Amino acid sequence: MDHGEVSKALSPKSTNINFLPQELKCNILSRLSVKLLCICRLVSKEWLGIISAPYFQALHLDRSKENHMLLLLDQFVDIDADEDDELESDEDEYGYQENEDLLNNEEDYIEEMGQIYYQAGYNVNRYPRKQLFRITAMDLRGMTQYVFRMPVKGNFEMLPSNHGLVCFNNNDDFYIYNPSTQEFTTTPVASPSTCEGMNSSFGYLPSTREYKLAHMYDQSLSVFSYNIGCEIYTLSVGTPSPGVVTSQQNCWKQVKQTCPYLVEGRGVLVNDTFYWLIWDERANRVNKLILSLDLEREKFEVVRHPPVISYETGIIQVHDIHLVELRGYLCLAGTYASPQVLDIWVLEDYRDIVWVKKYSIVLSMLDGFSIQLSEITVLGYQNGEIIVDSGEEGLDFYNVETKTFRRQNKMNLKDDTKLCLYTDCFDSF
Repeated sequence: MDHGEVSKALSPKSTNINFLPQELKCNILSRLSVKLLCICRLVSKEWLGIISAPYFQALHLDRSKENHMLLLLDQFVDIDADEDDELESDEDEYGYQENEDLLNNEEDYIEEMGQIYYQAGYNVNRYPRKQLFRITAMDLRGMTQYVFRMPVKGNFEMLPSNHGLVCFNNNDDFYIYNPSTQEFTTTPVASPSTCEGMNSSFGYLPSTREYKLAHMYDQSLSVFSYNIGCEIYTLSVGTPSPGVVTSQQNCWKQVKQTCPYLVEGRGVLVNDTFYWLIWDERANRVNKLILSLDLEREKFEVVRHPPVISYETGIIQVHDIHLVELRGYLCLAGTYASPQVLDIWVLEDYRDIVWVKKYSIVLSMLDGFSIQLSEITVLGYQNGEIIVDSGEEGLDFYNVETKTFRRQNKMNLKDDTKLCLYTDCFDSF
């Protein structure tokens, strides 16, 4: 090829994306983050049409499922009601100025580091005491995508869906959040509870493209007993598949049956059913360990569990076990002291309740692991690796083929950092 042919091949006209076939454009754009795609929609009417099309957004979601994102929730300080003015005036003390500098130089950071920083504010005004929270979105390599600060009054917890949206519970006021688009919405007022500490859980139904929020609340006026009601809020997103009937509810729906036991943990939604660990003195934890709520039948049931008795003590400790969804299956993860292993049981048959111990992971392979100090939490599965939070500054990834760990360092995770996985998506309210 002579110099003239090389020059022609590299000319702007020949390399312009507008001259590519539509299918190839979709393929290229679908590999970008939602944040970048929101910017790309401003390039031209053609790009706006491509990115806004349901086909493209479904293609983007399929790619995003293979590349989870990480959402971190950190608490900074307690703020008295009298100190509100100081919060606004003394930005350096709370770290606002540093983030504003990043925001002002956003284009440079996109070009040089592939990162996007975003700052916003959202204030919840119901309770007298304030706490400053920082919400950070990053990829699993530790590259920050967004930083979001929020002064909040009262208790604040994060309820993940293991999908695109995340729910925040502020003393039974619920806020649903898309980390990718930085959009918030609120639910209608939930039923009041006579007891604090009731459980709430959030999950996603792929079949109907609906998010479900289950809210537990105590209806008893006695300090010695519970009467636990349950209500479900449904949020539909996108367009359901042909022939699929969605709930289309914009209000809380009461479950007729009361919840028979106290439950703990975030809860897991799999196959149209919520699952929780039972935490109730009235239940024998060896025999009654998992409670389910079938959303179609609206019925609570105790689910037979695998033999997860501690090897050392012969009894189950609440911090030893947790439920998690991996690759569409309900799993029970148990951490044991002797030997130091992490067992993961998979519920492979939901009708006959058949559990299979899929993995038995030797925890001594983890750098800095201590059975007395470390609390192991399985977060998810991606590209042949189980994602584990072991309380270190970075996440650990267990390769199921080689049976080895690798650690993603420099993620600056703290002991009290709450974290969850989510999927980068366009889901809107």
